[in-house]
Amino acid sequence: YQAAKFAEDERPQARAAVEEIRAAPSGHRAWSRAQRFGELLREDWEYVKVNVMYRAVAAKYSQYPEYAKELAATTGGIQTAVSTVDWQRMNRLILERVREEARSPDHRNEKRLAALVGLTEPRAQGAGVLEKLRQFAGQH
Repeated sequence: YQAAKFAEDERPQARAAVEEIRAAPSGHRAWSRAQRFGELLREDWEYVKVNVMYRAVAAKYSQYPEYAKELAATTGGIQTAVSTVDWQRMNRLILERVREEARSPDHRNEKRLAALVGLTEPRAQGAGVLEKLRQFAGQH
């Protein structure tokens, strides 16, 4: 996840940052290393970071189907590790999405899943967003 902040950048210093982060011995160390490269942060990071985390979490559960099955069998709120308030919330929503996706179609809450997908997909950005808002406003 931390390396994804710079992975789209082909400059040598970004490539070196990615390799340094990937070589970190722990998640905390990867985060710490990533903090040193703020000037290389991809421009769209704030729009895509939740989806990048979702893809990482979904990949972990797809590699360990027994854990996905356990997650799918749970109900209610999900507790996550201590983080910033916003990331604790987003991590819960990401896990809720993965949980719904792991359930068989006849046990899924499709409305809830659609809402979770909307919250965890990349956010729209730029002039195209303004145009869509203008079109929407003109229709209503």
